[in-house]
Amino acid sequence: MACDKLNGTCFGGCRPGFDFNKSATCNVECDNGTYGTNCSKECSQHCSPQLSCDKSNGACFGHCRPGFNFTRDVTCNIECENGTFGDNCVEICSTNCQNPKLCNKTDGTCIIGCRAGYDFKKNATCHQECDDGQYGFNCTNLCPNCFGTCNKTDGACLGGCIPGYDFKRNKTCTEACTTGYYGSLCNSTCHCQDVKTCDPISGICSNGMCAPGWKLDNCSTECEKGHYGLNCSQTCDNHCSDPLSCDKADGTCFEGCISGYDFQTNSTCNVECAVGKFGLNCNQTCSEHCSEHNSCNKTDGYCIGGCTPGYDFLKNASCNRECANGNFGLNCSNVCSKNCEDSSFCNKSNGYCFGGCRAGYDFESDPTCNKECDDGKFGINCSYPCSYHCLESRPCNKTDGVCIGGCSPGYNFKPDQQCNLECENGKYGKNCATDCNCNYCHHVNGSCTVFANSCFTGFTLGLADICTSCNPGLYGDNCSMECHCDRCDNVNGSCALLSFVCHDGFHFEQGLCKADDVDSSSSAAVGGGVGAAVGVIVAIAVVVIVLRRRHMLKRNTEQHDTAEMTDISKTLRTSTGHDNFAYSDAAGHKIYENPDIDDYYSFKSVVPGIKVHLLWDYIREKTKHGSSYFADEFSKLSKGLIYKHDVASLPENRGKNRYREMFAYDHSRVPLTKDKSTDSEYINACFIHGFEKVKKFIASQGPTEKMIDDFWRMIWQQRVEKIAMLTNLIELGTLKCLQYWPEELNGVSTFGDVSVKYIGVKETYDYIIRTFNINKGKETRLVKQFHLKTWPDKDVPDTTWCLLDFWRAVDTNVSSNTSPIVVHCSAGVGRTGTFIALDNLIIQGRMECSVRPFPMVEALRQQRVSMVQTKEQYVYLHEALAEALLIGTHHTLTRQFEDIYQYIIGTEKGSNSSRMDEQFDLIMRSVEDSAIEVYPTASSEPMYGNVETAMLEIDAYRPQLMKRGSKFIQQLGTMLLPTIGNTNALLVCMSPTDQHLEEFWSLVEEQHVTTVISLAAHGSEPYETCQYLGARGSGRVGQFSVNYIHEKKNKGSVERTFSFRDENHEDEDYMTTIKQFQLTSWLEGHDTPSDMQSFLDLLEEVLKWQPHLSDKRPIMIHCQTGFMRCGPTALVLNEIQRIKKENGQINIVESVKTMKTRCRDLIQNKTQYRFCYEAILTYIKNYGTYQNL
Repeated sequence: MACDKLNGTCFGGCRPGFDFNKSATCNVECDNGTYGTNCSKECSQHCSPQLSCDKSNGACFGHCRPGFNFTRDVTCNIECENGTFGDNCVEICSTNCQNPKLCNKTDGTCIIGCRAGYDFKKNATCHQECDDGQYGFNCTNLCPNCFGTCNKTDGACLGGCIPGYDFKRNKTCTEACTTGYYGSLCNSTCHCQDVKTCDPISGICSNGMCAPGWKLDNCSTECEKGHYGLNCSQTCDNHCSDPLSCDKADGTCFEGCISGYDFQTNSTCNVECAVGKFGLNCNQTCSEHCSEHNSCNKTDGYCIGGCTPGYDFLKNASCNRECANGNFGLNCSNVCSKNCEDSSFCNKSNGYCFGGCRAGYDFESDPTCNKECDDGKFGINCSYPCSYHCLESRPCNKTDGVCIGGCSPGYNFKPDQQCNLECENGKYGKNCATDCNCNYCHHVNGSCTVFANSCFTGFTLGLADICTSCNPGLYGDNCSMECHCDRCDNVNGSCALLSFVCHDGFHFEQGLCKADDVDSSSSAAVGGGVGAAVGVIVAIAVVVIVLRRRHMLKRNTEQHDTAEMTDISKTLRTSTGHDNFAYSDAAGHKIYENPDIDDYYSFKSVVPGIKVHLLWDYIREKTKHGSSYFADEFSKLSKGLIYKHDVASLPENRGKNRYREMFAYDHSRVPLTKDKSTDSEYINACFIHGFEKVKKFIASQGPTEKMIDDFWRMIWQQRVEKIAMLTNLIELGTLKCLQYWPEELNGVSTFGDVSVKYIGVKETYDYIIRTFNINKGKETRLVKQFHLKTWPDKDVPDTTWCLLDFWRAVDTNVSSNTSPIVVHCSAGVGRTGTFIALDNLIIQGRMECSVRPFPMVEALRQQRVSMVQTKEQYVYLHEALAEALLIGTHHTLTRQFEDIYQYIIGTEKGSNSSRMDEQFDLIMRSVEDSAIEVYPTASSEPMYGNVETAMLEIDAYRPQLMKRGSKFIQQLGTMLLPTIGNTNALLVCMSPTDQHLEEFWSLVEEQHVTTVISLAAHGSEPYETCQYLGARGSGRVGQFSVNYIHEKKNKGSVERTFSFRDENHEDEDYMTTIKQFQLTSWLEGHDTPSDMQSFLDLLEEVLKWQPHLSDKRPIMIHCQTGFMRCGPTALVLNEIQRIKKENGQINIVESVKTMKTRCRDLIQNKTQYRFCYEAILTYIKNYGTYQNL
């Protein structure tokens, strides 16, 4: 720097730190406390020590005083940042300051005080927590009710509150427990009587009394189980469902009351059910059928005093089960009179017959039908008088009016056993056995004069005006001519037959005695007489023929008139399926013949019918393996559209046909009346005639979107009351029929002008019955729909029973149906046609005792296209028909069997025999008509044991004892029987006596028998022999060594084990074991086992020992006759095996027929036949055997 060279004065002044003013030469430093140029600045007061700084730049010597930042500014003019303080600002304000950013920058004192929990008074930097027991800002708050200390910030008691204060409501424990609570957590409830308050700390009630259900000083302990009330002094009522579980305050039973006590009326279960009520909560009502009205056991509802008449106390003590059909009265102890029209049904209370009495019993005088008609009356309700013409005025049969002892003279008993038919012309007297010998005579005394008739040639009027034969020697008109021999023909005078000697003067010539001097005049007289006699005979013959023809014509005319009203009796068109019903015009279009309306619906034909009793055998023959009979026959039916269908083919109608080529014929379609101009008159539905009634059915396709309104319009216009629906709405994922009724019960849907209300439903396994109210305008009608669920499209149901049960439910009887029955499936041809064909054939079979399925189906196809659509449906039609007419011919399932049994033991209206009895008769007829040739046993010796009825055998099915030699004559009458899947799996024979034991063991050995069923009657020689076969221990029976091993006695039977060996076979050292099962409960003189259960148990044991029936190892069954007891046993055993093997199938008819074909004496009578049904039914119930569903 430059200075004055003389005086050293600095030209530019001094550098900082020197005082120019004091020394221009800049040799004087600034005074302490100043710095900078000319010492114009003072050192910062924040330097430490104060005003002590570098004189050139002002930097404080040492450091800044607290509160200023030396690091950032050495002159110490910058304060500490917020939140810091002290020397060089290295201290941080306490986080406990209320605002940690605001503290004194010198000493760190919190400017606005401490946050809660720190004591500002004791430590301004807020490092001192509140003393224990204090909290909050400046520790001004106390925590008096804490259990221990509290949080010093918010006062929350760390150990909870002392008893009496509610920590949940206030963590500082400043609030006492809510009224009604006490304790450290205030979670203990006061249980004081009548008051809610208790000491909040101890819980002791202010009134000193605990509420019901609690005990001890503070009422904190509940009553023990089973106790309740004040001081737990009461016990729960023993009528609680759980006597140890009741409300401890008031005794309310938690699980309710036991049966018989009313929980709603009294929850402690001290009150019994009111009169007429019983059960849990008394929610059941005593049966109105208790004998003492509304009086029943309040626990189980059992009627005190039994049931009113008509209800079965023994089977249902609650009296809700009516007597079984056929029983009535107190405890159902009375049996409906066999004289009821239907003996299986009568009023179950008083036995009154529902359908009246059968003929011969007086319903008006005695509705129970035990009173016969008075003498002189007969028939239904005894409403007919016996004929006055019964012989000697004897009474007539009270059932049918047949005169007992025959008719009085003049009335013909043979054609009319009621004796109302006079003798026909020319007859009179007793049984009309005497000829009048005149054209007309009195039918009683034979008098001819009453009618002014002369006697026939050869007769003359005698005593009582009766025409008697000419006296010997006379003949001709009025016996006026002599024959000139002792005895001659009274008509023509011939002596040739009675006398060959003429009187004197006459000679024998050409049978006549002629005078020796015959002249022409006498010859003429004789010739004239003979000619006249012959002429009279011819005339009479002509008159008789004419009269008969007139009578027949009149009868035929009457029948024809009747047929026009109800019967379809015209001749069937002779189509076989190959006739061409159409021809082509020049353009190649089909032109259809006009149908012969008299022919197309006829069900009568010259085709031979199948006799009903042979129908089952007919079907078996035609369906046997390899047969194509039904397929061939089905192929001959008319195919496709064979009649005009112009209306159905119109463009506006094509959309109403569900399937192509499935149109309604013009001649048979159901025309609809238009209710409004936009309506159509076409619907794909046809009238179908029943066998006994014209237009009995309407076959329709199932409703579609476009014709559902038309469907209900048809129902209304035809006044239909029944619909048979044979399809499900959706099958295999395809819509088959549109639902044409409301979705929900009591729902209403409208179709066109017809509204449909769904008012009722009843469902069975196979079908549903729905009931609709249909309304149009002000008129309402009832329609029932019968919906079969188990018939697949273009196929057949699993069994025939389900269709027949459905058919019976529909009830197609003409007396029950005045309007057509609508039948529909999807197309309305396959299943629909099968159902209608079945109905027609059943009626044909009942009326004619024969059926003609092929012409019937052909006749239906003349009315609607493709009726009975498939071969399988055609075969099924035959099977269902046989089931309907013969009952039980097709297999049934165990789940159906009880229903079938109940049906088959009933009777048809007007019949005195059950369906089961009629079935047995048909089986017997079919067996008798079979072509199998039967041979008697080859033995010429009498059968042993004085058995009067010999068992017929077929040689082919009698096992031959090869080891016994060809000359050996069997004495046990052995027969091999077929079983399900086997030809000879059962062997029946007579029970062996001592002299036939060797033959018995030969049969056992050669037929490989290991199972023997013994049915010998108790006390008989075979019974004793079978008990000790081969002696008690071991012994020798001919060539056989037999060991008796052991026996096991069961209820009603004995099971024995034997071993045997043929000693002639030296190479065989093993013994064969067999078991004998002897039924001991079958009493002597009984056709069926006396104890059903022991019989079935025995068969079960048999099948446990030998589970499979096999031709290689037949089961032997023997009894005294070889058939009487063997038959039912073999049949039931076979059916049990069928149930096990064929998934619950049953076919008793098949078993009976196949077995009786081998031996007709098996199943001797209807009693045994019914037993077989009852045995299978019992087996199903007892052994829980059902087919897989």
